[in-house]
Amino acid sequence: MTSVVAPATLPSTKPSRRPILTGQTRLTWRLIRRGVTLLWLSVAVYMAVEVLVFRHAYPTTAARQRLLELSSSTAVRVMQGVPGRIDTAGGFAVWDAGWMVMLVVASWAVLNVVRLTRGEEDVGRAELALSRPLSARHSLAANLLVLTLAAAGVGAFGALPFVVLGEPAAGAAAWAIGLFLFTAVAVAAGALAAQVFAPRRLATAAGLGFVALAFLLRAVANSSHSRSWLSALSPFGWLDRVRVYGGDDWQWLAPPAVFAALLGITAVLLRARRDTGAALLRSTESPESSLRLLGGPARFGWRLGGGLLLAWSITLAVCAVVFGLMTKAIVDFINQDDSYRKLIQSMGMDLSDPAVGFVSYMAAFTALPFAAFTGWRVGAAWQEECAGRLPNLLVRGVVRWRWLAMTAVDAFLATAVLVVVTTLGVWAGVRWSGAPVGVAQIVQPFAGTLTIVVLFIGIAVLMFGAMPQLTIVAPVTLAVLGYILEMIGSSLRWPAAVVGVSPFHHLARLPSQPMTATAIVVMVGAGLLAAAVGVAAFTRRDLRGG
Repeated sequence: MTSVVAPATLPSTKPSRRPILTGQTRLTWRLIRRGVTLLWLSVAVYMAVEVLVFRHAYPTTAARQRLLELSSSTAVRVMQGVPGRIDTAGGFAVWDAGWMVMLVVASWAVLNVVRLTRGEEDVGRAELALSRPLSARHSLAANLLVLTLAAAGVGAFGALPFVVLGEPAAGAAAWAIGLFLFTAVAVAAGALAAQVFAPRRLATAAGLGFVALAFLLRAVANSSHSRSWLSALSPFGWLDRVRVYGGDDWQWLAPPAVFAALLGITAVLLRARRDTGAALLRSTESPESSLRLLGGPARFGWRLGGGLLLAWSITLAVCAVVFGLMTKAIVDFINQDDSYRKLIQSMGMDLSDPAVGFVSYMAAFTALPFAAFTGWRVGAAWQEECAGRLPNLLVRGVVRWRWLAMTAVDAFLATAVLVVVTTLGVWAGVRWSGAPVGVAQIVQPFAGTLTIVVLFIGIAVLMFGAMPQLTIVAPVTLAVLGYILEMIGSSLRWPAAVVGVSPFHHLARLPSQPMTATAIVVMVGAGLLAAAVGVAAFTRRDLRGG
């Protein structure tokens, strides 16, 4: 009798998605770890400096009362928001620095989430990731998870100085959670823009446009008590209404939490329902190919980078106008408050003519975004190389050194556009405010920032030629560190040899300290030399990516 043997049960060959999903999250972290670490440290240092500045400048009740009077100025409120308890170090730091921190982290969030999603689809790498047992929605969810954790780190590092320096823990917690949720909203908004718009530059413009619109809505809300209700419609306004260190209204943490969740879920659902590379809206193109700005590599660079340049221009123009409008209120405050006068003198502001000194100080302040923009602009060349498109260009008779030199010139011209737009914005604001500042006194300090632009373009080109993976990270990091060194070193009266390392220290401080010829020659010369070395290195190295 033949016995029947049951077949052995074979183990399931269906691969698990868990290791793949873990690998996706690790890859996402690897791609953002340098930038987010710099962001965390910058936010922490910035908030710590604000707390220390308040304690040094406003030690008495009378001085803090005059600060409250300054905060009643409409122009000041438009930029910095309606004050809470700015007579405390924590409340002052959130009010004085919070708006800038929010703008920076929101822009960082949008740029990175679009890069990791729509950017990967545009260059064709998303298909490689999805060829594994990993669905499109799981891939996007992994990206959102890592970036949301990065947002939590932003909140934690933003509140850490308050805890270390002994400010009340409840206010620190409210600021940490609020800043985290605000950044999470920007992450989710960028992810949604990446699903709706294509190509990457259009999605980036849409995401940054959302940030700019939210900031403008908050500015309009703060311009008049009758319009204050508009702040309830803006993520910036939600964080303002938390009133950190001014009552800690925790219920206003609910709107950003809900909004971030809704935007994130919507983005994931849309990703699951569309093909990779597709989008709900694409840039409209005529049936025939457009030849606009296709006369050469440099012109084509303007065509590709036009949207991002427009977003930067609009944001800086709005800030510049508000800075100009603040001039008269700041001058009045300087004349009334001796402690504030001494503080800003220690930070390098020339007060022989306070209005001119303030405008000159704003020029040095805006030199930081100008320097950072150069890294992003030259960094576009590295993105083209990583995507494998650069070899296609260089095999068509385009000489390497000439192409990179044109890229550097393109970056300079694009940043010069930002300088001109910002200068015009400050001029318009100063004129509307009625402050006694002449056109030449506005143009001169802002024109001097072009030396910073040349220097950091040279650094970016040097990195692209020698260590291309640092093309964006190196100039942005050095710009932030240089500005922090100038801000802290001047305030604490560090030796000139130390503070002088920062290029920002050598910008004009009108009316009595114009930029020296030596500073111009050294910075421009160093930038050109670095660019020349970078071009030479690029002609000798292999191309990467593809």
